[in-house]
Amino acid sequence: MKTNLMKKIILLMLLSTGAILCQTNDTTYIYGDSLKTNNIQIFKGWDYHPGDDSTWGLPAFSSVGWKTVNCTLDLDSIKAYKWNGIGWFRKTIVIDSSLMNKTVALTLNHYGASQFYINGKLINSFGTVSKNSDGEKIYYSNSEPIIINFNSSSTYLFAVRYSNHLPIDHSYLYKIFRNTIGFYATFKNWTEGINFYGITQANDSVLNAWLIGILLSISVIYFLLFLFYSKQKEYLYYTIFTFSLALALATSLFDNIIYSEAFYFLSFEIISRITLFAGFLGVLAFLYQIFYGRMLKLFRYFLSLGIGIFIWGMIIPVNDTIGKVVLAFVFITSIEILRVLFLAIKRKKNNAWVIGAGVCVFTVGILSVIIYGLAGGQVNSIYVILILLFSIPLSMSIYLARSSSQTNKNLETQLATVKQLSEEAIEKEKTAAKLAIETQLVRAENERKTQELEYAKEIEKAYTELKSTQAQLIHSEKMASLGELTAGIAHEIKNPLNFVNNFSEVSRELLDEIKVELKNKNNDGAVQLIEDLKQNLDKINQHGKRADSIVKGMLLHSRGTSGEKVLTNINDLLDQYVTLAYHGLRAQDKEFNISIEKDYDETLEKINVVPQDISRVFLNLINNACYAAYDKKKKSSDNNFSPILKVSTKSLDGKVEIRIGDNGNGIPAEILDKIFQPFFTTKPTGEGTGLGLSLSYDIIVKQHSGEIKFESEEGTYTEFIITLPK
Repeated sequence: MKTNLMKKIILLMLLSTGAILCQTNDTTYIYGDSLKTNNIQIFKGWDYHPGDDSTWGLPAFSSVGWKTVNCTLDLDSIKAYKWNGIGWFRKTIVIDSSLMNKTVALTLNHYGASQFYINGKLINSFGTVSKNSDGEKIYYSNSEPIIINFNSSSTYLFAVRYSNHLPIDHSYLYKIFRNTIGFYATFKNWTEGINFYGITQANDSVLNAWLIGILLSISVIYFLLFLFYSKQKEYLYYTIFTFSLALALATSLFDNIIYSEAFYFLSFEIISRITLFAGFLGVLAFLYQIFYGRMLKLFRYFLSLGIGIFIWGMIIPVNDTIGKVVLAFVFITSIEILRVLFLAIKRKKNNAWVIGAGVCVFTVGILSVIIYGLAGGQVNSIYVILILLFSIPLSMSIYLARSSSQTNKNLETQLATVKQLSEEAIEKEKTAAKLAIETQLVRAENERKTQELEYAKEIEKAYTELKSTQAQLIHSEKMASLGELTAGIAHEIKNPLNFVNNFSEVSRELLDEIKVELKNKNNDGAVQLIEDLKQNLDKINQHGKRADSIVKGMLLHSRGTSGEKVLTNINDLLDQYVTLAYHGLRAQDKEFNISIEKDYDETLEKINVVPQDISRVFLNLINNACYAAYDKKKKSSDNNFSPILKVSTKSLDGKVEIRIGDNGNGIPAEILDKIFQPFFTTKPTGEGTGLGLSLSYDIIVKQHSGEIKFESEEGTYTEFIITLPK
């Protein structure tokens, strides 16, 4: 099923109710007043004859003796009409004086190949019409307008040469998916015809391509999360839902294309049906998993019912009964989805209201569109379509994001608890060591070995507890940092962790030395070693706190933007992301290196910005600059060339200026006006999305009322200049 199915149904309803015309057998009268406000569908009264003869499209040819039919033929009756894969349809059109010397649009919606003639002259072709299936190329037409320039004459002969050999060559398979052949002819005024086709094309191509890309990206991300942590089955069910929605949207991209193989026809139809069942079952499985923690037995019945209906629909020809059964399945599944949501919200399940809100938006939107369509309107807004399509998957994504956020908070709490237990264990170890030393000084020689053995057991116990605590901490941190850490962050956290590891190894060696000193009765040496051990533990604590602050800072950044502006030190923010970008690129390419020249205005005051968004702009521009300069070095034959990244800030009158530049190859003159366009990139395929500068422009100009521009000299340098209001 196509994503624009709902719009097509509403359109057909409007066409069927809005046509104002008068038809008598093979003649149709078109009135200009009616065409101004209504679309006129030419459905009945076509003269039809099977076979092919080029003279049948001429006005001089008489169609007396031809059968009068509708422009679509039922598959059950094509034998009576002697359909052999190709035929002609003729109809006389009479217009009133208001339409003379005017331009109008006619649409032919069909699955097949056709040629449209007016008074014997070929006006337009859809696909390749042929007397045999080998030469035929099917065209799935979707409201593409045909330009008709009426002259001063009032009478015109419309003729359609139409072919479709699939019902002949693959009669059984064709009946499973379609029950008619032929076309739908509809008069529109030229402006409306263009607008309607333009909107349809936008929705079915550009918009759908965007949506498919987003949904496929989401599917891949959550499927990878499921692979990394298979216990979270809701990730798998969400992947099934979003992937099914992406496939459903993908099939609509093949409207208005030409193809000749029955394989493509069958593939698109089968995929459309599969995505319908998979999408609804994916949502239901997702809800069962998140609200019940398991798959209910009831789901097996829904799954079996869906598979049974699909197989049944693949065996018998399409008819009203199958359509009603599919609608019944959709209705029952939707009721079950609403029931699960209602109970979850009633029982105050965590974040259940988020998905409930998405379902409500979708339901209210669909009902509003249907009511608006019945009232004579037509929804063409891309934003409305986006809201309807993304309300449910977006609410599911928000639910998963909020759940992950809650999990991270719980992990932070557990980390704090582990840290406290670790400090208590260390303190206990220090106290036990002091008590053991004091006890050994006053006890007799005959008790020394026994006391030493007990002390050794205490040390071993404390060491075991410390190792256990350390293992728990490592496991918890791995879970908390899943999907969050980047190469640059890893470098920033590496130093304090190295210190902790080094001092831990030294402390272990000190403990061994303490044992030796105690065995040798050298109490003074043991006391000195314990003081060294205490200093090492202080260093471990100091660098542990440093690592903890880095993790908290990165977790705050990873939650994304709240949209709230706060007073921010631009110098610190810029310098932080220069460091992160540099080490991130170094981690990806060990040979990468670049000189960084910094010139920060220390008198610069804090300004109100959204730091998460501004940091993304900085990171994008810095990465681009590093890429350009380093790419020039790799391709340059000059061994003395050194790539340079320049960053600076400056306080101006009422605003702040930030400059980020490089000494790369610059921007070619022919693409200067395309730099901020979405999807435009000069990087090789796979290395850039073309969205970085476009999003940066929106953040600076639209969100912060600032300005972003650039200066460049081809082969020499590029510098981006950002100004933000104070």
